[in-house]
Amino acid sequence: MIKPKKSFDIDIIFTPLVLISFLVFAFGFSNIENYTYWLKTLIILVISGIVIGNIIYVTLSVYIKDLNTYKNSNNIGIRALLTASFIFISIGGGIKINETLERNTDCRNFVIYDKALSRYRGNNYYFFIKNNGKRERLNIKGALYESSQVGQKVKLCVITGYLGFVYIKPKD
Repeated sequence: MIKPKKSFDIDIIFTPLVLISFLVFAFGFSNIENYTYWLKTLIILVISGIVIGNIIYVTLSVYIKDLNTYKNSNNIGIRALLTASFIFISIGGGIKINETLERNTDCRNFVIYDKALSRYRGNNYYFFIKNNGKRERLNIKGALYESSQVGQKVKLCVITGYLGFVYIKPKD
């Protein structure tokens, strides 16, 4: 069977796209633990990435004949590459956009109910607080962790970001 002749090498386009999507994901995903409904946030961002990736695929298929036959050097099709890339871009970019442009900020005192330190993949410091009756775990900086005690009040801001996702961070 003769393979159709390709007008371009898709690895030249998709290798940088995949690398960029992983970088965007890595920078944006770091604060997901401080989101009040982090699972809901992730689900919404994943679905939007799937939708965007498929819209781009359908748009490209109008202009590129037999697009579904194009595969990269690992035999992965364009639709899968676009969808996966835009899932990562949507998660990382969505979280960064949400945190960059704040719509509503409510700073108040919270009681620290517990503290935790994780040494998995470096030191990670956590406070446990109650927000609207729900126990929240917050990823915080080491200096704040060291200077605070269980039972002490700490000033935190509950922020509704640009995309409507709510997260909590220490008041600077």
